[in-house]
Amino acid sequence: TISGPTTRTVGQFGSYTVSATDNPGGSGIDSASYVWSTPGLPSQSGSPTASFAFSTTGPHTITVTFKNADASNPVFISDGPGATSANGT
Repeated sequence: TISGPTTRTVGQFGSYTVSATDNPGGSGIDSASYVWSTPGLPSQSGSPTASFAFSTTGPHTITVTFKNADASNPVFISDGPGATSANGT
């Protein structure tokens, strides 16, 4: 899941954190593989936390992807209006 502020003013930064764990007996999460993205802003990578500020009002979707430590099964988690989550094993 992604945690962080759900409302902010235009230009105000919000910090977001992903809570990610591998399945029991899995290889773990590759901490260097985190990539955060949102349309119209530069991606951020290498951390389970990212900070974004939006220049427009309205709904925005933030997505984070990462891999298992064995470099397989990429995981995609999105948070925003109508967003869904999908995660690998």
